[in-house]
Amino acid sequence: MSEILYVLSSFVDLLLTILYIALFVRVILSWLPLDEDGPIVSFVYALTEPVLLPVRALLERIPFFENSPVDFSTFFAMILLMILQMLLDIFG
Repeated sequence: MSEILYVLSSFVDLLLTILYIALFVRVILSWLPLDEDGPIVSFVYALTEPVLLPVRALLERIPFFENSPVDFSTFFAMILLMILQMLLDIFG
């Protein structure tokens, strides 16, 4: 049973790492003058948007972030992923 939990924990850790890297790549891509319909940009956006949408929805409820010209959702999503990885390391 412990082997199954280890494999599952390792798989979730890998997924969280991939999401973290994808979010970082999305930040870098947002600084570059690239076509948003390009295959790489579309792939990264498709991979990260399901993570960012709920974070954006939560941030929009906070008055400070409501009318902010800066999108903080990526920053908070990356922090949440790091916290999840730390909890996985502690309990996994």
